[in-house]
Parts: sequence; structure tokens; C-alpha cells
Amino acid sequence: MRGFSTKITSPPIPKNGIQANFPPKKFAGFHPPQSGVNYAMALHCPESMSPIAGFFNGLTLAKLEHLGDIYSPAVEFHSPLHQTRGLPALRLVYEQLFQQLQDVSVTVTDAHGDERTGFLLWEMCYQDCGKPRSITGTSHLKFARDGRVAAQLDHWDASSLVADEFPLLGWAVRGIKRLVKTKPKNGA
Repeated sequence: MRGFSTKITSPPIPKNGIQANFPPKKFAGFHPPQSGVNYAMALHCPESMSPIAGFFNGLTLAKLEHLGDIYSPAVEFHSPLHQTRGLPALRLVYEQLFQQLQDVSVTVTDAHGDERTGFLLWEMCYQDCGKPRSITGTSHLKFARDGRVAAQLDHWDASSLVADEFPLLGWAVRGIKRLVKTKPKNGA
């Protein structure tokens, strides 16, 4: 299987359009030491994943003109907020994203897969009501025989959207998360 590798910290974008940064800005619990150590790592993206990873990286309204090159006509798309089928419906999801949020940028931080299926790890940064926000998520992809995406299942924490906008509800969601969080056994 052919693919490509690139250093994540390299400033120029490779020919395939894949560029990512590590560690992500909000990598829970990661605090790089002040030693000046370079935490660069290689992002290997299989050839089957290159088109969709390139589409996500630097996502813009203009890229939507090429949606049919990336997705199959009957694509199924599922996320915490949407369940759609077909290119027109998927295009509407992406258009609404740019209408409702400002300064949207997506960075692919990891990609794994083969000709049938794959996973992308990504971070979407945006402005909402003048406040910078970010969401980290994964996309599980299934490819059609022609290499285009036939199905995309996105996973990300939708409760973060509610917690930021409604402080009291956010407090309740954080409380529930604390209650269900696993705790180590004594002596472990």
C-alpha cells in the first residue's frame, strides 16, 4: 500500500494538502517541558485517505465545489447534530457550518485506514459570538469502490457546545461527568 509521510511541524503544505500540528492546542494533560525538545512526529496518511484528509485540512466554502470528487452521490453522514444522505444534504451541512460560525479551520492530526475504511483525528477551531472555541473529533469513513467516501460517522463531544452557551446547564453537565468518571481503586 502506497502512502505519504510528512513532518507535522513542517511549515510548507505538502502536495497532497495534508499538514497538521502536534500536540493539538488543547491536548488534555499534555504540558510540554521548557527544554526546547521538538515534539515533531510524522503523520502517515495512506493514499486512500489523502483526498478526504486534504479536503478537511483548510476546509473552506470554495472546497465545497469539489464535494462530488470526495464523496459518493449517496453518501451517508452522521454526527452528533446531523443525519443526512446524499451530496446536496451534506453540502447543506457544510454551508450551515460556515454560515453559523466564523473563522472555521480544521486540522487533521492523524489518519489511518486502507481502501475500505479509515479514521481521521481532527481539531476544528472557530469563533462563535466573538469567542474562540475548538472541538476535537474523529471521523470513521467507509469508502466506495471508486475511492470516494460512502459513509462518514463523526464523533465529538456535543455537550461542550451547550456547556459554553448555558452556564447553569454546563455546570450540570460537568457535574454529571464527574459522577460517572471512573475512579481508581484504593491501593491501585
